[in-house]
Amino acid sequence: MQEASGWIELGAPEKAIPIIERELPRMPPLDRLDASVFQSRLARAYAEAGYPDRASAAGIAACASTRATASARALVELSRVRQILIKDGSETEAPGDFTAEFDSLAEDMRAATGGTR
Repeated sequence: MQEASGWIELGAPEKAIPIIERELPRMPPLDRLDASVFQSRLARAYAEAGYPDRASAAGIAACASTRATASARALVELSRVRQILIKDGSETEAPGDFTAEFDSLAEDMRAATGGTR
């Protein structure tokens, strides 16, 4: 997973996607926190690679796991997905669905932490 993270940071999300898709299902159930981060990174990789519908679907799934884990790292990754989808101006419904889900998650996490996130 670290290799996939490196590819994303190097601007080669298309190399990260198959790694995360292969390894995410293999993560132990006890690694819920890390899994939520990598679900979010998969959404980011899809967004950066130009797959807004995939990014949205993966992002919505990641929002659910991020809500369960309250992972600030996952929230940061998802905020990047939101920025990319808005910047790209995708006009499909899926990115709008993700944006609404993310905004709700971010608001809930802000409220839970007293507005410090």
